[in-house]
Amino acid sequence: MPSADGDRYDHIAFSVDNVDVVFVRIDYHGAVKAPGNQLEAGVQTVFVKESDGHVEELIGLL
Repeated sequence: MPSADGDRYDHIAFSVDNVDVVFVRIDYHGAVKAPGNQLEAGVQTVFVKESDGHVEELIGLL
């Protein structure tokens, strides 16, 4: 996903087996919002912001 200025990407995504399990395992650190289902895509996602400001998206199949 390009950034607002279009010059760079604003996050990186990782595929995980279970978004809820990984979310609990990282103790909610840096969560932008709770995991949510993206029904049209058939996935569950959560965005996490690291302490250095990078945003990671965790994606798992529903």
